[in-house]
Amino acid sequence: MSASDFFRVAAHTKTSTQLSGLPSRGLAIVAQYFQYDRFLTLLQKQRYQTCFDVYGNNTIEWSSAQKERYASFVDQLKKTMASHGQFGLIQMEGNSALYPDQYRIYSEIAKLDLVRTVCETGFNAGHSALMWLNGKPNTVLYSFDIAKHSYVMPMVRVMKSLFPGRLHFTPGDSTESLPHFIKKNPHVNCDLVVIDGGHSGIVPKLDFENLKKMVIPGSLHMLLIDDLPSSNSVIKNMWNEKLRSKEAEDLFHCQRMGQEKYGKGFTIGKFLFYR
Repeated sequence: MSASDFFRVAAHTKTSTQLSGLPSRGLAIVAQYFQYDRFLTLLQKQRYQTCFDVYGNNTIEWSSAQKERYASFVDQLKKTMASHGQFGLIQMEGNSALYPDQYRIYSEIAKLDLVRTVCETGFNAGHSALMWLNGKPNTVLYSFDIAKHSYVMPMVRVMKSLFPGRLHFTPGDSTESLPHFIKKNPHVNCDLVVIDGGHSGIVPKLDFENLKKMVIPGSLHMLLIDDLPSSNSVIKNMWNEKLRSKEAEDLFHCQRMGQEKYGKGFTIGKFLFYR
């Protein structure tokens, strides 16, 4: 994150906070910035061959309560898949839990203080949603999914029971549901944006453009795009177009272990609000 980004955040804070609240609020912003900067420095300090190489292990450091929630999620997922005649992960659409090295990095992102409001396209069975909500007790998730699979809505209910009041789910085509949601909820501002919905046609491009509207210009935020790097030309071309037009910046990307020959992984970036 550049110094200009940080000072834009400070300027926004100064205009939106009463004078009496500036010291503690200012310290919180500074702490968030340096924590975020340390995290990015770790990711960027060398050229990693795979996502696994970042930490050298796939161990997620969770408390006993976090582990219990994860175990409950897995148990309910198995029951849901069995009731829909889909046993095991092989019949399920691809998900982040299939790649432990990516899941490990997700767990570290979820712990960042700046990540309080997550906006994500692509709920599927809730694997990444679990990671965002299980990271900290104050994180809220706004999730958008077309809900074409029979297991999606049952797993939404599971997640809502595990994290009461913290998951806000909107079913439907994100190219239509996102603009409607933004119009009805202008107060929702995202710290972490996750693009992992439709991978074809104009969907990735519109998800990018719509979700960008939910981020305060100049604020501390993170953009995460799944399946990028990828052999999927739609996502790849969309991202390259946004980089060329200076609508986004690529901060880090890695390939999942075992997916190197396919060039598949995920990317961390940020939105740019100047042209």
